[in-house]
Formats: sequence, structure tokens, C-alpha cells
Amino acid sequence: MYDPITGHCVLASAGHPGPVLVSRGGAEADMVSVRPGLPLAEGAEPFEATELQLSPGDVLSFYTGALTRDPFHTRGLTVVLLQEPLDDDLALLVTQVRRLPEDATAAWELAADPSIVAGIRRQVADQLTS
Repeated sequence: MYDPITGHCVLASAGHPGPVLVSRGGAEADMVSVRPGLPLAEGAEPFEATELQLSPGDVLSFYTGALTRDPFHTRGLTVVLLQEPLDDDLALLVTQVRRLPEDATAAWELAADPSIVAGIRRQVADQLTS
């Protein structure tokens, strides 16, 4: 979960290694330390959250363990990539952090009343238009 106004990020892992965080400008790269929980649907244990404070321009790279021989073993930040065909799915997601000005968002407390739905839809459409 990422808050684009404050830069606060909370993440948890369902069996995957932590992401790589490249600081703005690419000067530093670090493995984000996470304690992987059980894969989804394999357990009911709670996930341990890791909190980060991100800056505009930072880059997070998320990947599945299938990308490396041993997803939890790295030498510094050098990960040995597989050369042979994979026997598991592979995913790679790279995202650059951006911030939003505080006035670019809206929040409303709504009553649990179905009669307000049409009015709220108009309010949301107006906010998105502005």
C-alpha cells in the first residue's frame, strides 16, 4: 500500500522475496528486507508488514522467486539469473514513485444510506473532472 501524498509505503510478502529499492537518481540500490509469509491459500498466519518512506523518483522492483536460482540468496545486490527454461511462472514489476499534491485527492465520510448513491456518484464525477 502506497500513500502518494506522504510517500509512506507498507508492504508484506506472500512467499516472495522483497523488492529492490533504487534511490532517486540510481546512486544506491538495496534489497528491502521482508519476512515472507506463506504463499496465499497455503496458510492463515498473519503477514508481517514492512514500512518504507519513499521519495519521488525512487524505483521499486518486485519479482517472483522464479527469476533467480535461490530467491532469498543474493551477493550484495547481484542476483544470479536463470539461463535455463523455467518450471514456474515469472513476474517482474518495476514502478517509479511519484507524489501527488494534497489537493489532488478527496475523502468523504458517507452515511450507510443507499439513497445518497446518486448524489455521491455526481460528487465523485465532479471531483475527477476538476
